[in-house]
Order: sequence, then structure tokens, then C-alpha cells
Amino acid sequence: MNKDNMEEIYQNLTGVNISDQYKLWDERGKGYYGEYLLFNALYPEIQGCCKILMNLQVPTCNSKTTEIDLLLVHESGLYVFEAKHYKGTIYGTDDQARWTQYFRTTQNSYFQNPVRQNQYHIKALEDRFPGIPIYSIIVFTNPECDLRIKCQNANITICKLRDLHGLISSLCSKKNVMDIDKIDAVFKELSPFSPMLDKAVTINEHVIPFYEYIHDIINEYNNQKKFLESTYCNKQKELKKEKNKLIIGASIVCIICIILCVSISYTCIGKCKASADKQIALAQKEVNDFAQKFERVEAFNKGDLSFSDNLVTVSDVLIEPSKEIENTILVQFALKHTGKDYGIRLNSESSIILILNDGSIMECKIYNEKYPYSHDVYIGNGSTCTILPHEFYDISINNINYVKLSNVDVWTYVSWKQEIVLAGYEVEVFAAD
Repeated sequence: MNKDNMEEIYQNLTGVNISDQYKLWDERGKGYYGEYLLFNALYPEIQGCCKILMNLQVPTCNSKTTEIDLLLVHESGLYVFEAKHYKGTIYGTDDQARWTQYFRTTQNSYFQNPVRQNQYHIKALEDRFPGIPIYSIIVFTNPECDLRIKCQNANITICKLRDLHGLISSLCSKKNVMDIDKIDAVFKELSPFSPMLDKAVTINEHVIPFYEYIHDIINEYNNQKKFLESTYCNKQKELKKEKNKLIIGASIVCIICIILCVSISYTCIGKCKASADKQIALAQKEVNDFAQKFERVEAFNKGDLSFSDNLVTVSDVLIEPSKEIENTILVQFALKHTGKDYGIRLNSESSIILILNDGSIMECKIYNEKYPYSHDVYIGNGSTCTILPHEFYDISINNINYVKLSNVDVWTYVSWKQEIVLAGYEVEVFAAD
């Protein structure tokens, strides 16, 4: 079954040309594409007696309608799918009103909890089909999405598109509650609320109900899949035999090579040892140089510079948990110039560095997408500067051992112009001890 077949079937179900919608860069176009990805992953995999309906506008008890992205009428029950084509890291729980869409480089956004959204759909179906099990499934279809969702309800599934295969296997193992006649009855009752282009398909001048047409395609796909799996297994057996032959031959060659290598290696040990010692020394120097960057840097003098540790003071230090994102710490503080002849400059390389209790390092640039860099900030002559809250993720306050402001430049006036005289100055912000 090629891509064009899938797009044609999807268009018959929804009335949407997905190729045209994919060219659009608005929310509705992306929404259709996410629903298509869900359909494309579900349609070939589903087993057992079933029907699929999409974009259903189901009437509710208050004389309104609610739209269901995809409804699977399966012999084990009704499965209500809600597709979300979102990027970023998604935080939330099944009972929160809103979920958070977090990006490392841009401002967070919020959207309605899709679990609650799906409950409206399920309520409309429960009123119409009492006694039939109904399951809520939220699928995030964008591969650039990471889920941090907590859900306690066993009848609700929240997953990424790549996890749908395992979900379908579990679905097909549930107890059957509907036969084919009941499935057809549910399908026919809901069909008027579907935007399907054709309620029937004409093949060789014979009119065939659309759902029968889909069923035949699924059977054809399953038969082809079994054939390919059988061919693959036979090929694997042949490759295994060839592999065993190659292993035996290679083993003999290896034994011969080992004997030769042992006799030669004794003459090379002296040279190798000297070379290895040199490589180890170079590697150790690189490690020491790297570690030196993250040691606590106290105030220091270099050359004829005469500034001391009171060049700048830190005040209003605030390290607290974020109220919006779990396991996220906000770091904020103010800098005040107290020196006489020298000042400091914050630039595009300046950053806040956290050293944790286990020795690991976390870094966040002062200027980023949330606080965009526009120009250098010079602090001198008694001036102050407030560093706005910067976010550090997946840590708690108790894990923080040391905080410093790194990659700060020291400047002074030379011929009535500000000139940088030292790069890499560091300011202590917080120390646990």
C-alpha cells in the first residue's frame, strides 16, 4: 500500500486533501497533518473487526456538537483518539486544566488539557451508546516532542506516535464486546456526522459500501505483510548459515594473526610504552585544564591591575523553585559596582554556572532567546544591574553547591575610552557552605 493510497483513503474519510494542507503553515493545516499521521500509523496496524471515522461532529445533550479527531469502532469497544501535533517538552497531569509547552530557547506556552477535551467527546458517545466500553487515547504526533505527563486513570492513554504499535497490540487483546453487526450499526449511526466524501465506492461499475472497501484493503495489506514476514524469516536462516561459515574461517585467521602478533609485540613494547606515557600526560593535562575552568575563582590580581574582591558586590540573590514548571529552579540576583578604577562588562559569552553536589556543571547564558542579547552592559561608577530570573531544569535547590557569574570582562578608561584589560573574571553568587 503506497503513500498515495493512504492519502486518498484519508481524503475520502475526512474530505481533506492532506498534500494541500501540509503546504499551509497555519494551525489548522498543521492540525490536519497531525491527524493524518495518526491515521497513517493506525490504519495498517489495526486487527480484528473494526471501522474508522474521522472529524466527527457528534451532537451533545446541550444541542451543540463536539469534534472527534478519530474514532475507532472496534470489537473490543470505542476508542476516541485526540491528535496533537506539538513540539517541545509537554508538562501536565490528567486532572490539570492546562498543560505547559516548554521550549529551551523560547517562551513557554499553555494549552487546554486534551484529556479533559476528550472527556466531552466521550460523554457524547456514552449518552448515545450506553454499555459499550469507551477509551480515551491522546497521541502526540510530532517527533520533536517529549512528554512529561502523569496520568492515574487506567482508561486514559497518553503516548507519542512511535508508541502506537504497542498500544494497538494491547487493544487487540481486550475482550470482545461487539460483533460485526453491532459494529456496522454504530458506524451507520455515526456516519451522517462524518465529512466522508463518498458513502460508497464504485469499482468496475459496481457500488461497494465504503467500509467494505476499507476492510478489503486491510485484508490485502495483512496478507502481503504475512508473505513478506515469511520471506524475511527464510532469508534470515540462509544468512545465519553463511554467517557461521564466515565465523569459522575468521576464527582460524585470527588464531594465526594472534601468534604472529605476540612474537612481534615484544619488540614494540618499549616504543609503545613511551608513546602511551606521552599520550597519557597530554590527556591528563587536558583534563586538568578543563577542571580548572570550573574551580572556584576567587578575586585575583594580574600584572599591574589593582582591583580586589570588592570590585562588584552581589545582592538580592533569589534561588527558588519555578511555580510553572516542575523540577525547575529560577536564579536571580543584582550586581552593584563598588570599585574605583575598574568596572565589569557583561557580554554575549557571560553565563550563570551552577556546580551541583555531585560535581556536575549546569550553565545558562545571560543573554538567550528569552533575554535576547542586544548590546554589552558596562557596570561602573556605582551603577547596578539586575540579572532577571534564569531557568535551570531537572534539579532541586538541595542539589546546588555553588553558583557563579562567569566570563565577565574587566574594563578601565584608557585615553578617555573604555578598554577591556582582563577577560574571564568570575563573581561568586552563592555558596552552600
